[in-house]
Amino acid sequence: MNLKKTIEGEYANLADAEIHTIKKEKSYVSEICEAFEYVLHVETPRFKMIEKINNVTFDQLHLKTSMQYSSEDITAFSTCLDQFSNKYPFLDKEHFEVRSGIFLTRLILLHHAISPKETEYVLITKGYGEKCAFVGLQSHTVDIRIIGDIGRYAFAEAYSGKMTVEGSVGKSCGKKMIDGELIIKENAGPYAGEEMSGGTISIQKNAGAYLGMKMSGGNISVEETIAGLPDTLFLHGGEIYNKGRRVFPK
Repeated sequence: MNLKKTIEGEYANLADAEIHTIKKEKSYVSEICEAFEYVLHVETPRFKMIEKINNVTFDQLHLKTSMQYSSEDITAFSTCLDQFSNKYPFLDKEHFEVRSGIFLTRLILLHHAISPKETEYVLITKGYGEKCAFVGLQSHTVDIRIIGDIGRYAFAEAYSGKMTVEGSVGKSCGKKMIDGELIIKENAGPYAGEEMSGGTISIQKNAGAYLGMKMSGGNISVEETIAGLPDTLFLHGGEIYNKGRRVFPK
């Protein structure tokens, strides 16, 4: 896989997103790719996968980049991430989904921890975003903009910050959100806002079934259609709006 050619080719097609190649003295994109390739092959039991991938990601980024990578490197890496699913077709769907989404999120949060003045990050997921799960998991403070779609559990367990998805999201976006703002420019899958206790979710097109399942707080608004709300026994608090009208509580 020619990473340099892949990155340059992806950037060449991004005029519509107003993202341009940024000249820097040193790019760490190749090193980030090496770290991700290692993460893809780490063996871990399913019940410890998230914790294990978090730890391995930190170790590999420290080893490969000495934590010197930039926000521009994160954007560039996101443009070539799908090459790995094509390179390793034997990886099952969930294996790639979980590891790619957690890796992207740790890239952002670790960079922000080292450079706290930088809070805005861009991920370009056109063509593969539905393959990434848990993007924004336990996010805080940062403002993540996603150009494209994104998979299940987007912005799950977020403490604060903001995520804007300029596409659609999979099931259970905003699950167990504590605070923060999730803006979805297109559609959301089923169980959006599941078990959320705070924050806001704005869905500018359609929402799937079981919207707000077991939510106890926060605010969800849907501009177009809602496939269905759960029984009120499973709605414990918060507010849900559809086309500007409150539909829960009535």
